[in-house]
Amino acid sequence: METRVNKNMTKKQLFNAQSASRSITEAIDEGLIFEIVGVAVVANGGTSKNGTPCDVGYIATANDGVFGFTSNVILNHIEALADMLDDGEKIEARFIAGKTKTGTEYYTIEVI
Repeated sequence: METRVNKNMTKKQLFNAQSASRSITEAIDEGLIFEIVGVAVVANGGTSKNGTPCDVGYIATANDGVFGFTSNVILNHIEALADMLDDGEKIEARFIAGKTKTGTEYYTIEVI
């Protein structure tokens, strides 16, 4: 397991996240706003829709568990979130579902 980014997640938390993380769609359906306390990206930790290895991201929250995802849109923001955590900022966020002009669904994250 090669971790490309890890901020504030222990090996135990990362192990548990890989086996039992929550889905982004759960948070969207619940309208959940959560506090981010840790982030990580595991290289080739999952399989994409077309069957190829892909990176998996994890966002640990203060009270709502750990969310796991393969969304490239969110993966592209993990390092910025890690920088905010480094600065000691309190980060409250929510996941948002969107659609491209061609109708492809995607997920993103908004810091509130």
